[in-house]
Amino acid sequence: MTTVPIDLHADAMRTALARRKPWGALCAAGLGLTLFQGCANHQAASSFAAQTSSLTGIVKTEFTQLDALCVWQGELDIVTANRDDERPLEACRQYQAAQGRLADATVTVLDGYAQALAALADDKTFDLSPDLDGLGQKLQGLKDKEGRALVSDREAGALTKLAQALLRIATERKRAEGIAEMVRQVPDLRVTGQLLKSFFIASADAPPGRAQPPYRNFAAILQQRGEQSGKLLNGPALRAAEPIRTAELRRELGRHAALLRSRAEGADPEVPRRIAEAIDAWQQTLDVFESDALKIEPAVLLERLKALRVKLQAARQAAGIKGQGSGS
Repeated sequence: MTTVPIDLHADAMRTALARRKPWGALCAAGLGLTLFQGCANHQAASSFAAQTSSLTGIVKTEFTQLDALCVWQGELDIVTANRDDERPLEACRQYQAAQGRLADATVTVLDGYAQALAALADDKTFDLSPDLDGLGQKLQGLKDKEGRALVSDREAGALTKLAQALLRIATERKRAEGIAEMVRQVPDLRVTGQLLKSFFIASADAPPGRAQPPYRNFAAILQQRGEQSGKLLNGPALRAAEPIRTAELRRELGRHAALLRSRAEGADPEVPRRIAEAIDAWQQTLDVFESDALKIEPAVLLERLKALRVKLQAARQAAGIKGQGSGS
């Protein structure tokens, strides 16, 4: 039997692949067949991680913007109504203590997934323990002000299992096995993505505390409070007492009102709709990621990632977030 040295097989494989798609050219630079087999897999994982990170970045920025609007509106309420308490600001803190904690936990887990997957793909170390430790305790007993559950057992279980898997993978430090394990988390990722989407638009499977989208409710409340402040600022009492400062506050209130219109007005406000569409596109990519992530040439996954980038950019523009975000 005639034998052919393995390096000749590798040379032939590298030559053939270098003439094909860009990922093949990148893999062809490897020194052996084993290195090649892992290269495309890692590139696919890295791209999906980047787009997941882009999605969580948009959501985190939008939550931060809405929180800042709440604080500004609360301070305006105190000034215009000449209040001697901080109840408007306390309302912001109460929202953060309930809905905000669940939103933060959800984004933290998805962002942790993106960080871990990117680190494995790039063969870098990572530590998620400060963010994910004790996540189960954060979810326990989360209720709205009426005492209704904000998270279902299924959702809490998916978040907790994801967090535990990420911590385990970080400890084991095995690159190829870690990426394969990350792919196996898709069922819990799907539940977590749906949970995140339910913050922005109505979801039939949401528990009583989230029967109405928390984001939409919060934005609508801020808009109503802004309209009340506007009436006071346009009234004769404040305009006579503090004409210059009142005029400044009216202009600033007008800018904030414009931000809230795209978040709260009508049956289908643009910002939550665009973010929900981006989450839908991420979910569609997730379906293919589960089946194609470990393929050498995941063509369908690449197409889904392109479509996801379009939706992410639309959400970013609607929310007024500058830049293209991470990923390519």
